[in-house]
Amino acid sequence: MSKYNESERSSIIPVLAGFFLGAGLALLFAPKSGPQLRRDLNRRAQNARETVEETVDKVKEQGQEAIDVAGEVMEEAKSAFEAGRDQARRS
Repeated sequence: MSKYNESERSSIIPVLAGFFLGAGLALLFAPKSGPQLRRDLNRRAQNARETVEETVDKVKEQGQEAIDVAGEVMEEAKSAFEAGRDQARRS
């Protein structure tokens, strides 16, 4: 049974915020020529896109794990309920 790890979810936001803050500061403090700046911006945008895609995939995976765990818990609760109901009918 998979366990949903909340610390992984809560660490995603600071990572993304740090990434974008660092990218912005780098642009402000390291002026470059137009073509070089555009090339760097495109590269950073591609890196950001990949980071977001990886984060989305990770969140989807964690969500699916949570759904799977919830389904298992529901099945166990259903089985316990049915066992209790059968026991009550026999009494």
